[in-house]
Amino acid sequence: MITTDDFVTHDICPRSQTYTARYQPLRVSLNFSLNESIHTALSLGNPIAASEKLMELAARPGIEIESPNLYDSAIHHSRLVETLSAYVIAVGPLTVPAPISCDWGDFQPRSFLTEDGRLRRVVLCDRWTSDRELMERFSWRTAIDTAITNRPMIITALVIGAVKGGFRPSPWNQGYEHPITKEIRVQRRVGKFNDNWALVYRENTSMKALNWLRVMQEDGAFEGRVFSVTQAPPVNREEILEQIAAMAKEMGSMRQTRSSCYRFRPCPFLPACSTAKSPAQLGWIEKDSVVNSDSAILTPTI
Repeated sequence: MITTDDFVTHDICPRSQTYTARYQPLRVSLNFSLNESIHTALSLGNPIAASEKLMELAARPGIEIESPNLYDSAIHHSRLVETLSAYVIAVGPLTVPAPISCDWGDFQPRSFLTEDGRLRRVVLCDRWTSDRELMERFSWRTAIDTAITNRPMIITALVIGAVKGGFRPSPWNQGYEHPITKEIRVQRRVGKFNDNWALVYRENTSMKALNWLRVMQEDGAFEGRVFSVTQAPPVNREEILEQIAAMAKEMGSMRQTRSSCYRFRPCPFLPACSTAKSPAQLGWIEKDSVVNSDSAILTPTI
């Protein structure tokens, strides 16, 4: 089974995709953890599943977070993904597409199917700009799913801010508590909160995700933090499908893309490539199971 993620990783480096498919990660990035947790929640239709998934990843194999207190950071982000998942699920029901049979094998989209037949993909970002929008529209994550299914995709971007000291302060999980009434607000419409209002994170309150989202709505906090754009299937769809088929046939390749070894951060498999040893020789554990979930039938449109 080849997924959208496989194609994305393969495009960066075929050898990295081969190793990623074969070996358990020693650690996972925070970005991966957030996206994987939300994908789990949307697959199950349960926001709490996002929180549980992130804590599961934090325990094993562990999440790379620069923080003086890793546990508090993990709890903080687990509540964040729960709130984000609750928002997306509240927008409209989503269904996990069933695998699609292609000439080169079975394909599993990572985007979801909406009730009106379009796809939906959630993007988490620290800020949303015109350049980021174009990047997401043009990305393989969008092109592959829309080309194979021949369905338009709604790209929903959630602006969650940057990490600061292991935490991610934003109205999605940060608010202010009134000293007397204990009322919690996430932002003022005019001016700023005075010093009497205490800064609080959602994980330190008893508020449920939907109640927190209700406060965000009342305070107008979604403005500038939620963006949705619709991308049609590629105009050169046949050409894209040929490129996808070529990549699929190369899956399992050991071809190395050296320009990607230090892109954004050093590739986790760099020690193996630089010493001409296999990950297994360096202590990596091979994967031995695949998690299956219920899926809905999704066939390409004509």
